[in-house]
Amino acid sequence: MLKLMARCCWVLLAGSASLAIAQTVTVRSGNGIVGGRDSSVTFLLGPADTDFSSSFTQADFSDAQHGPAAFIIPPNPLWVPGLSADPNAKWIGTSSSSSSVQGNTALYAISFTIPSTFSSATLTLNYAVDDGLGTVQPGLYLNGQAVCQNLIATTNQFVQEHTLTCTGISALLQVGTNWLYFDDVNATGPAGLLFSATITTTDLGTLPTITKVTNAASYATGPVSPGEIISIFADPSGSYPIGPTPAVGLNSANCPSPCTNVPTTMGGVQVEFLPNGVYAPLTYVSATQINCVVPYEVQGVANLSVEVKYLGQASNAFVLQTAATAPGIFTSNYSGTGTAAMGQYDTSGNYQGINSSSNPASPGWYLTLWVTGEGFIPSTATGSVTSTTTVKPPLGPPTVLIDGLPAGGFYFYYAEAYGFVSGLMQVNVQIPTGIRTGQADAISLSIGGNASQNGVTISVGPLSFNPQPSVASLSPSSGTAGSNPLVLTINGSGFIASSTVTFNGILHSASLVNSGQLNITLTASDLATAGGFPVVVSNPSPGGGSSSPVNFSVLTAPVLVPPAPTGLSPGSTVPPGPTVGTLTPTLSWNTSPGATGYTVVIINTVTGNSAPANVSATSVVSPTLTYGDTYEWSVAAFNSSGLGPVAAPVYFTVAAGQTGLTGNWTGAWGSIPTGAFGTMSATLVQTGTALTGSISLSSICFPGGPLSGTVSGNAINATITISGFQLAALDGTVSTDASSINGAYLVTYGSCTGDYGIYTLSRSK
Repeated sequence: MLKLMARCCWVLLAGSASLAIAQTVTVRSGNGIVGGRDSSVTFLLGPADTDFSSSFTQADFSDAQHGPAAFIIPPNPLWVPGLSADPNAKWIGTSSSSSSVQGNTALYAISFTIPSTFSSATLTLNYAVDDGLGTVQPGLYLNGQAVCQNLIATTNQFVQEHTLTCTGISALLQVGTNWLYFDDVNATGPAGLLFSATITTTDLGTLPTITKVTNAASYATGPVSPGEIISIFADPSGSYPIGPTPAVGLNSANCPSPCTNVPTTMGGVQVEFLPNGVYAPLTYVSATQINCVVPYEVQGVANLSVEVKYLGQASNAFVLQTAATAPGIFTSNYSGTGTAAMGQYDTSGNYQGINSSSNPASPGWYLTLWVTGEGFIPSTATGSVTSTTTVKPPLGPPTVLIDGLPAGGFYFYYAEAYGFVSGLMQVNVQIPTGIRTGQADAISLSIGGNASQNGVTISVGPLSFNPQPSVASLSPSSGTAGSNPLVLTINGSGFIASSTVTFNGILHSASLVNSGQLNITLTASDLATAGGFPVVVSNPSPGGGSSSPVNFSVLTAPVLVPPAPTGLSPGSTVPPGPTVGTLTPTLSWNTSPGATGYTVVIINTVTGNSAPANVSATSVVSPTLTYGDTYEWSVAAFNSSGLGPVAAPVYFTVAAGQTGLTGNWTGAWGSIPTGAFGTMSATLVQTGTALTGSISLSSICFPGGPLSGTVSGNAINATITISGFQLAALDGTVSTDASSINGAYLVTYGSCTGDYGIYTLSRSK
């Protein structure tokens, strides 16, 4: 049935002007880029995983003001990613990471400025926090005083966004600079804070003044009917407002889902109907306009008047006249004139969008009108939301004329609109077939003998049929898997503004160029996998239909040979290059994108001998090299497509090995931890890389003994042993002319185990 085919907002809004007497300032966390610091938020660091142990002092608040700037951090995967109320807010913390093992409790501070005097103030806070705001201490402070003590008092508050409003804070504020403080308590693991706080101050000035009351749909003044949605307007001269700034409409905070009754208090506003003292359900409140529902209880009440109460201040009592019905039709521009706010359906019941001069209806189509002031007297309470079991008709059937012709039809339907506040009526009618086309035709509606007072129209065009679309080609006809998004041009015929396009069965937003060309954007997801994907264009009825599919090909991306590796080490491009002190140095290089392996070649520049190797890693240990020789080496990467270019060769030289250490040596030693020192002598015998001999020291720890070890280049590694026990370990470096040895020792056995120091030896003359 058409009665359920359309919906409109049950918060029927109208624009509002912001008065100069209201001041609003918003402060938020994360002012900057993620990874940086928020210079507007500073903090006093607290315990790792508990609240501060004692009440805050003025010194604590001062330290928080002058503390380090908070880090702007990416949200932990377990946290809510951001605030729906303020997407510009970001998470902050005491360290640069939200995934660290341990966070910290902190007292955060942020300042804001109130530029001029005020009489009342309200704080609205949206936040998420790991783990909570205050446990031992209160969680929120304004200029050093605790406020808003209805904070969510549980841990794990990072999993959702919290919202609260605090009034009566004007005594804590001052003109000029003010400070807001948050006690972010960490229970365990990481810690962080996400907030957006709005402080609104108002100068009470003179009392509010109601200047006009109208039907919320037609904006016509006159008698009001029970259940009618009305608009109350304030004195525009700048006197005390009748509601808050910014405006407040129905939302999940003031009418939680499932919303069954519209509230009678919103944003500090109440609307009272006198003399019987009934409060009206509110759908919208602002500084200059209030939308509310006339209570059904005013039926038959004489001497009716309405009064607005805002923040405890009552307005003048505005006198009203009553009528059984006072219908008005809602319009698209919410001003009571012009095109009706109505959906339209073709003769097959297909939705054809909102009626307008650019989207006219055709004779025989169906319309959904939205009306208030129908005079319905319900069996349910004032302000209730209409359900499937409480949908009721008005006092009498409406009469609808379009261009002076009766509108009704098979689908004629009228009743309170399901899912909206009682007082909004839905009327479905059929456009007369004899209506004049190609123009804006007048619509009028009357109930109980009273007609709508606003001049409402409908745009009607000649009855036409949409063409059957046809796709001839695609440009481009193919793409590469894994490529960036691209614009696909569809060439063909029969394309119209309401044409839709599917790619692989998924609807894509289409842009009409002309009747023979449409554009859509293929996303990275569309181009992720190779294959053939059908493109289909469809036009709505009447007429219309779908084109035959034309495939767009997503091709497998070719595999390219990898580039030459970089960062070859050790080495330089100029021989002999750096000197290495080992015969088996490790050669390494940077990863080459796309490589599955590497070919390495090492060439002895003295002998010309080469040693190639294939490896999968980015390093390789060379074969045993020769002391004193220079080597040239390079590397190339390969994959399934072949071998890539060879990196520019580099050079290094193996240090010359010592061969002349045989002989007698004398010198001295010194202990680092004890400060003791003495003389030492040695007799050494070098055979190739093997080193033997004896050491004699003037030490109470060990007198010396047989020595054995190795020589590698200019490096010596040896041990002193007696009776099979290692007394000490020695290492040292031989001078270039082999005339001296300098090194270190470590005692590993005996009463002096752990003693260490340095020594020096010179060849005896």
